[in-house]
Amino acid sequence: MIRYVKLVRLKGFEPLTYRLGGDCSIQLSYRRIRTSIITKAFFITNRGVDQLKQEKEANSHFTRLTWRHVPEHLASGGMLAYPTDTLWGLGCRADDADLCKRCLGLKGEKRQPVASVIMTPNMLSRFVHVPAEVDEFFPGPYTLVLPLKVSGFEHIASSDGFLGCRIPARPALIEAVGILDIPLVTTSLNRSGHAPACTFEDSEALAKRWGIGVVDEGAVLSGASTILKWDPPNWTLLRKGVGRIPVQIKWDPIS
Repeated sequence: MIRYVKLVRLKGFEPLTYRLGGDCSIQLSYRRIRTSIITKAFFITNRGVDQLKQEKEANSHFTRLTWRHVPEHLASGGMLAYPTDTLWGLGCRADDADLCKRCLGLKGEKRQPVASVIMTPNMLSRFVHVPAEVDEFFPGPYTLVLPLKVSGFEHIASSDGFLGCRIPARPALIEAVGILDIPLVTTSLNRSGHAPACTFEDSEALAKRWGIGVVDEGAVLSGASTILKWDPPNWTLLRKGVGRIPVQIKWDPIS
């Protein structure tokens, strides 16, 4: 099917139509454009259009938020840039599959970006099976990949039924998630192929570009969380980050 992009015709100019590659046409209002220029490069890619649409539809408006207003923002379906105890994160409420897809799609990755969830200590046992050693890690700079025990979170769980869980050492964040009473998606705040945001200035710039909320806090952060998978009774180290592994935890390297 031939698709047309119709531009507004300016008074006094006759439209010219040029065929590009045999599969699309662009109607031009400015007759003085040289044919040699037109034949060089007009590219419309589905990926580019989809990315622009995701960024435009991500959220209604960019806004700075205090922690006090974060639960209401998230409950209403808002997306958020926020500080953790490692890096700045990007997230939304984790129980809405479509919202999670759009939120994670902002990163611009061809594959589905890796995401975990932030919970409160009281939430943890409601959603996943919890190891006895959990207090050795939380709160702190760790992501524990634990067996999921409820349905409704398959869209962010691994194919083998595990869910990455975090309880960062940032009390205001945990309090906000507790008021929301729904796990919060967390993934690093960055575009695919770019370094994660570590400062409020970097985070605010991305929030403005995507039209999402940002926590108004001048936190400077660096370093990723340490990731361990617990497949009872075995522990596997998936990534060494800023969190030191407790000596009593016997773990295997990733195969």
